[in-house]
Amino acid sequence: MHSGEDSGLNWSKTFLIGLGFFTTGISWALYNSYVPLWLNSFIPDRVVVGAIMGLDNLAMIFMEPIVGSISDRTRTRWGRRIPFLIIGVPISAFFLTSLPLVKDVLLVLMAAIICFLLMMAFYRAPVVALMPDVIPSKQRSKANGVINLMGGLGAVYAFLFGSILYSIDPVVAFGSTALIMIIALILLVSFVKEPEDVVIRESTEEITVPKVSVISSIREVLTDKDKSCLFVLIAIFFWFLGYNALETWFTSWATTIVPHIMNIAEPGTEAAIEDAEAAASLMLTLFALVFVVFAIPAGYIGQKIGRANTIRIGLPVLLFFLICTMAIGQFNILGLTPQLQYYITMIIMGCGGIGWALININSIVIVWEIATDEKLGSYTGLYYLFSSSAAVAGPAIIGLIFDLFAAGTFSLLFPVSSICFVIAFIMMFGVKSGEMKAI
Repeated sequence: MHSGEDSGLNWSKTFLIGLGFFTTGISWALYNSYVPLWLNSFIPDRVVVGAIMGLDNLAMIFMEPIVGSISDRTRTRWGRRIPFLIIGVPISAFFLTSLPLVKDVLLVLMAAIICFLLMMAFYRAPVVALMPDVIPSKQRSKANGVINLMGGLGAVYAFLFGSILYSIDPVVAFGSTALIMIIALILLVSFVKEPEDVVIRESTEEITVPKVSVISSIREVLTDKDKSCLFVLIAIFFWFLGYNALETWFTSWATTIVPHIMNIAEPGTEAAIEDAEAAASLMLTLFALVFVVFAIPAGYIGQKIGRANTIRIGLPVLLFFLICTMAIGQFNILGLTPQLQYYITMIIMGCGGIGWALININSIVIVWEIATDEKLGSYTGLYYLFSSSAAVAGPAIIGLIFDLFAAGTFSLLFPVSSICFVIAFIMMFGVKSGEMKAI
C-alpha cells in the first residue's frame, strides 16, 4: 500500500493530514471552554453538567469502533476515510456554529450538543486512521507526533484567539472556528490522496472488500497467540485512567490540599478560590504545552529505540515527576516558601508532559502496527474504546476511592494515579510486537 518505505517523512503531506486532527483540537477546545458555562446557567448541579460534558466519551465508546470498522470496508472514488470527513466535518462545523445561537434555550442547546458530539465521533476514527493509510510504517511515530502537534495548535488557537473573539461575540468565535474547520477540510481533500487500492476509479470496477467488524476485531485480539495488542490496550486503559484522574481532580487537589501555595491572600473567600483555581489550571496548561512541544521528539525517539521501549521509559519519567509534584507540593520536603513551592511544583508538573508525550505519541502506533492495513480503522476504534472507557469510568472510580479511603478529600490523588501508571508499566512488558515493519 505504501511506497518509499526507506525515505524520510513527507512533512508537507503529514501536516496536511494533521489538518484533520487540527479540526478536532480547535473545536473541542472551544466547546469545552464555554459550553459548561451555558449549561451552568440552567443546571446548578455540577455533577449533571459534568455528565453532559462526558457524553463525548460515551459517543466515542459506542460509535468509533463501529465507524472505524465501516471505514475499513468503504470503497469510493475518494477512498475509504475521506468520505467520512467530507460528511462529518461540515455537519460538525454547522452544529458548532449553532451552539451560541441556541444557548438560551436548554432543550434546543442539548439537541445541538448531541448532534455535534455524534458528528465529531462520526469522523474521529477515520481521520486518525487516515495517517497510517498514507504514511509508511517506519515513519508513523514521527508522523503521529506531527498529528498531535496539529491538534495541540488547534487548541492553542482556540484558547488564545477564541477567547478574544468570544469577548466580541460568541457567534463570531464559534462561527470563525467552524470556518477554519471547513478550510482545513478543503486543503486536506485537495492535496491528500488515499492509496490506489482503496479508490474506485470506474463504476464497473470489481473490487474485493475485506470482511471487517468490531466483534471480529475484538475476537482476534482475545484469541491471538501474540497477546501484545491485548496487553497494550489494557495498558492504554490504565494510563488513561491515571491521566483522567489527574485531569479531573488536580484543581480540587491544588485548591483544597495545598491552597497555601496558590498565592491566596485571604483563604476561603470567593475571590481567593477563583485565584487558586486559575493558578492550578496554569499548572495543567503547562503540562499540556510541554506535551505538545515534545510530541515530535517523542516520535523520533520511538522510531530510534522502539515504540514499546519508549513507552517503558515514558511511564517511569511521568511517575517520577508526579511523585516529585506530590513530595514538594503536598509535603514540601524541601521546606520552601509558599511562593517558591508553587513555582517549583508548577515546573515539575509541567515536565510530566515529557513522559506523557513519550507514552501517548507511540501507543496508538503500536496498535496500528499489530493491525493489518485492512483493519486500521477497526483497531483505531478499539484504541478509542479503551481510552474513552477510562475517561468515562475514571473520574467516578477515583472519586469513589477518595470517599472510601480519604474521607472525601483529594489527598490520595497522586498515589492512586501513580498506581494506575504502575499497572500500565507492568502491562507493557507483555507487548512483544508493534514495532515498525521491515518492508
